[in-house]
Amino acid sequence: MTFSFRELAPYSTVTHIWPAGRMHDCRRSLMKTMTALLVAFSPALLGQNVKVEHHVTTIKQPDVTLSNVRVQEVHGAKSKKVARIGSDVNRLESILATTQNANLPSSSLKSVANEANALANRIWADVHKSLRGQSNAIDAATQLRAHIRMMHKAAASGDTAGVQLHAREALAFAYRLDDLV
Repeated sequence: MTFSFRELAPYSTVTHIWPAGRMHDCRRSLMKTMTALLVAFSPALLGQNVKVEHHVTTIKQPDVTLSNVRVQEVHGAKSKKVARIGSDVNRLESILATTQNANLPSSSLKSVANEANALANRIWADVHKSLRGQSNAIDAATQLRAHIRMMHKAAASGDTAGVQLHAREALAFAYRLDDLV
């Protein structure tokens, strides 16, 4: 028996050669083929999207059968959006944790608030597109965005205490959203 699993970007190929013949060998060959398919679909079992591009039996002879399965990994836009939500939430958590404890000048507060506002808007939009059925995530993103907007208004007026207060309040929703995503 020859078995090889090769990574071909973006394809994976499983090639399986087994002896043909008696009924016992056919059952064993079927089990080996199922094992080869299980290896081919292991990314799907690990949470990745996979589709079978084609399954071809190329050589059929009395003593050997060569079966070739080509599998393509599919990266959906939804998984990329969810990954981006996680990345943006982590960046926003870091900004909020720093902002709630630091005394920054007014110009720095405005800059930090602008970046936090941009991240909160992007998180809110991505959550609404990618996590439509998860009302907890949508509520957390909405509350996060509302507190970031209040923080932005406080920064525009030069209210350092208000910025710190709203950063602290927004951080709780960022942590909740991080747990949900």
